Amino acid sequence: MRLRLLLPSDLPGVEALLNDVAAQEGGEALSEEARLDLGAIGSGVVIESRGRLAGCASLRHEGGHLVIELACAPGAADEVLDRLLDGVLEQAQGHPVRLWCVDEKTLAAGLARGLQRSRTLLELECALPIERRARVPAGVEIRTFSADDIPALLDVNNAAFGGIVWTEADVAARLRRPWFDPAGVFLAWEGDRAIGVSWTKMHPGGVGEIYLLAVHPEAQGRSVGRELALTALEYLHEVGAATGLAYTNAGNQRARQVYSWLGFETVRVRECLEG
Repeated sequence: MRLRLLLPSDLPGVEALLNDVAAQEGGEALSEEARLDLGAIGSGVVIESRGRLAGCASLRHEGGHLVIELACAPGAADEVLDRLLDGVLEQAQGHPVRLWCVDEKTLAAGLARGLQRSRTLLELECALPIERRARVPAGVEIRTFSADDIPALLDVNNAAFGGIVWTEADVAARLRRPWFDPAGVFLAWEGDRAIGVSWTKMHPGGVGEIYLLAVHPEAQGRSVGRELALTALEYLHEVGAATGLAYTNAGNQRARQVYSWLGFETVRVRECLEG
């Protein structure tokens, strides 16, 4: 069993491994951020077993922590996960880490190494189409995205989630992804000021994701987020989605109320461990 740094030549194999995991487990093993990091040949490692790629891990620095996301090939032996996790924890060199766990094996392995639960992310789904029941608030207009809207999108997103969450470089990286569709990004405007954004992403198999839903704090409580979510789901159904997908923190009651109202139900839980 061999653990080594990710090479450009590994990317097709990593992509195939992640697709296999998604097909077997019914959900993505790595977040979009992790996939972007791996695609840019960032801090990634792979593990080989019997001459075949058996797992991979993305490592990125965020908020003073080393963030770890990993995936093992379906059917891989437990020792593959143990060796991969131990290897990436060694690279932390004593610095604080965050480990995202999408299955019980990874969660148990992280807890066994002294990491503690810190955050729970819910994966939600609903059937499409859904009945439209909301109206745009008076004085608000929803328009599709253009490249000139990047500063406005950043202003809304970073205000909604607190601090510098994304930079222009972060948005530009996502605009280059094969799935990006400018017709599926919507901004809510009040006069010349953006107050909300919803961003969609199509997955294989007729699954359409609300990739981003954010409302400026000064505009919350006015059904802007609900209307943006409805607009996004309508669009996703129009381009072929039969299932809606969304993610939210378990502690975000406002978002959970919106998604519940839309008919979303929890289908998967992702745990974040720290230590």
